Amino acid sequence: GIKENITHRKKSEEVLRISQEKLLDAQYMAHLGDFSWDLRTNEVTWSDGMYALMKFQRDENFDFAKINDQIHHPEDREWVEQWLEQAIQSGLEYFPPQEYRLVRNDGKVIWVRTNIHVLCENEKPVLLNGICQDITERKETEQAIRRLLAEKETIIKETHHRIKNNVASIESLLNFYMDGVSNEESRAHLKEAIGMLTGMRVLYDKLLRSEHQAAHTDQYIEDLSQSILKFYREKTAIELTLDIVALELQPNTLFPLGIIVNELLTNAMKHAFPDRDEGRIHISLLIAPEKKDFLQLTVMDDGPGFPADFSSESGAGFGISLVKMLAESMGGSMLSDNRQGARVVVEFPCQSG
Repeated sequence: GIKENITHRKKSEEVLRISQEKLLDAQYMAHLGDFSWDLRTNEVTWSDGMYALMKFQRDENFDFAKINDQIHHPEDREWVEQWLEQAIQSGLEYFPPQEYRLVRNDGKVIWVRTNIHVLCENEKPVLLNGICQDITERKETEQAIRRLLAEKETIIKETHHRIKNNVASIESLLNFYMDGVSNEESRAHLKEAIGMLTGMRVLYDKLLRSEHQAAHTDQYIEDLSQSILKFYREKTAIELTLDIVALELQPNTLFPLGIIVNELLTNAMKHAFPDRDEGRIHISLLIAPEKKDFLQLTVMDDGPGFPADFSSESGAGFGISLVKMLAESMGGSMLSDNRQGARVVVEFPCQSG
């Protein structure tokens, strides 16, 4: 009878108490708190976890105006209020969560991620329930990472600026030295070295202008090619045509690509027209026809072509060996043949910015 009912009620109360304690423990461990905002009375009810999260005594009472004035961070207050209003007016039961700042009772500012749930009666919103999770530690870690990345970017920019200046200085010094050299073989070696330095300088200039993020292939290859043509200005009748797909590539792809273009164009200028000062060179950089995630670089001229004993497999000549090595380091390949002149084709994975 009555005794059994009392015993059953006490057991139920004990089960409920244990369940509430477990819920509170879970909220403490997860840095969680939940709240209910009665839209009819503006009264806001907090869970024990929310009181603990915000360092308030449990006898403290709140309405929305008090929370908005005292607890929402001044810089977030306006847009958080707009977000809550949008959730109420949206007609959606669940609304996308937001991250914002709250001011605890002890004055410390914390970051929370809040999920909300709007309940309606007769299609009219009457209650807004929410769960706040303290994400301050994550936010502070993200801010520390951003600071470190900013410092790293500053160091990288300064380093590349110095490298660019040093390369330009060496380039000028070699040009000055070459003016006093009459031996053709020595001049040829100096020209080759200066050509490589020119390619590096153009690349670093592009990277510095693009904040060391990425650079456009079309402008980069055009500038690099024009620099090389100016260097071989005695061959004024060489016609250069370009067909370059406009992509943004990362520096780790642009750098070897620039060296390859520099090497192949320099080789063509030096060797494709031994008995004449006129000719045509074509450079294309397009999506590979059979590998859509690869780029295909082609450099070809209308000269006599590669000699009969030339083999791209053996990589005869330092220039072709370097191109082959760079192509393979990029995860690509190189082939060469004669098509109304010499032709070199390099394919490599496209890692756009």
